[in-house]
Amino acid sequence: MSKLIEEDIQVEERAGRPTAFRWRHRFYKVAQIAAEWHETGRWWDGEAEKLYLRAIAHNGGAYDLCFDSAAQQWRLHTVHD
Repeated sequence: MSKLIEEDIQVEERAGRPTAFRWRHRFYKVAQIAAEWHETGRWWDGEAEKLYLRAIAHNGGAYDLCFDSAAQQWRLHTVHD
């Protein structure tokens, strides 16, 4: 089961890739990036391309992280059970 979250997060990066993130005062270390995809968003409304990464954390959880290139902000998009 997946739950849409859409909340800003703080991300630690190495070479532009997330190595850890903080969400709701908890720290998650990224063990693996399992998938990567790009979405153009509503280009007709001026939205920039977004990068999505499915991060597998050391706690075993799967989290879809989204980087909005226009806002230069990472967001937690989805949590997977």
